[in-house]
Amino acid sequence: MQTHTFHVELTPHPDSPTPEALQITVEGERQTEALNLCYMLTGDCSGFAFPDTNHPAPPDRLWTRSCCELFWRERGAAAYREYNFSPSMQWAAYTFTAYRTREENILPSPPQRMNWTRDESRLFLQVEIAVSPNPLQLAFAVVLKRTSGESIYYALRHPPGSPDFHHPDNFALSSP
Repeated sequence: MQTHTFHVELTPHPDSPTPEALQITVEGERQTEALNLCYMLTGDCSGFAFPDTNHPAPPDRLWTRSCCELFWRERGAAAYREYNFSPSMQWAAYTFTAYRTREENILPSPPQRMNWTRDESRLFLQVEIAVSPNPLQLAFAVVLKRTSGESIYYALRHPPGSPDFHHPDNFALSSP
């Protein structure tokens, strides 16, 4: 398999509070059994609460604070994997056999590499995870928690209704 590269921009959910002037993109490179991703948040991030290594959240609740998320499944499959990556350097991974049907006995492999970098106007996450060698469908999301407590939900695609990153329509990017 040849390397497949992509660059996508995430948009805020239509029902989210008015977002700041942020651009959130994901660049990626798919190799046979690995996915290398770079989430980039560019703009004024000062109004958001980012967990640090001194104040980690419970791993099963990373999505309640600012974090980046990845969902992948083999093309056309109902089963999928979810990964949450926190600036606190915590991560969580889950296996689902169908829409929101979690399989407790099968844990996805840990990230092979994860690195967060932050300056005044940018936040980067670089991560590498193992994936199936078969064609994939991918979904990307970012949850940003404001210091006021409100959350803004970004994704590649938003189905109608409340934010739902697990929705089958979110798996909008195909990778050979």
